[in-house]
Formats: sequence, structure tokens, C-alpha cells
Amino acid sequence: QVGKTAESWMDAQKVCQNLGGNLASIHNAQENSFVRRLAVSNGAVNGLFIGASSSGKGNAFAWIDGSEWDYINFYPGFPKAGFGECLAMDTTSTSGLWMNMDCSANLPVACMRGSM
Repeated sequence: QVGKTAESWMDAQKVCQNLGGNLASIHNAQENSFVRRLAVSNGAVNGLFIGASSSGKGNAFAWIDGSEWDYINFYPGFPKAGFGECLAMDTTSTSGLWMNMDCSANLPVACMRGSM
């Protein structure tokens, strides 16, 4: 689900928790493409938060849901030191490339619930 614009990455995670899930983790190109298409169809055409941060880990990112870090789709040269500890997807291009950014940015939210 792609939801409202959050006031920060932590706010985005709270939005997802209130819906019974977490910020989206992405594990392959198909999932990445699906999240990007869903975002654009819901009006999130200028990027959105996804569920990874590097808080306290330098440039090592991890998914907030604890799932394996087994796929990456960063812009060339990213993650960049000093750009921020939270992960966002660029929805303006079809490739849905990722960048690290300031956690206090205002971006729409991509939430997912695990299968029960």
C-alpha cells in the first residue's frame, strides 16, 4: 500500500504499523518495479520512503522488518556519506533507483504486511 505523505521516516514507519505492517522491504527487481508502479498510480511521483535505514551502522543499510538484505538498487555513487540515514525510492524514472536521504524529509509511504 502506498499511503499519505509522512513527516519523517519514523513517522512513515508509524503510519505502516498503524496499518498492521512495516515500511516496505524490497528483495528483487520485480518487487522494486511493483512498488514503483503502485506509488505512481497513487500519485507518489516524486519519491517515497522504503523500509531501510543505516541508523548507527555507517553506510550499512538494513530492512526495518528484519528481512535479509539481499537486493540493492542504488543510484550510482549511493549511498553517499552525509546524505542521510534513511532510504527512499525515486519514482520519477521507471528504474525506481534508491538513494539515502535525510530521515526528516516529507515523503509518501510504501507499507507492506507480511503474509500470515
